[in-house]
Amino acid sequence: MKEGINGFLVNSANSEELANKIIVAANKRGLRKIGLEGYRLVAKKYTWDLITKQTFEIYHKVLSGI
Repeated sequence: MKEGINGFLVNSANSEELANKIIVAANKRGLRKIGLEGYRLVAKKYTWDLITKQTFEIYHKVLSGI
């Protein structure tokens, strides 16, 4: 994740910070581009094939330790 490039990070316990990021996002001219970049990042890093592979790796590690 790249702050301001493909999304915004906020502390979930800090409502003031969240409000400020929403204002920044609403006023930012390139907001559509940020959304597209965020989508590209998710589409690249969280494919079904990748998630399935990682899940099987976790299962294998857990079951091998028994």
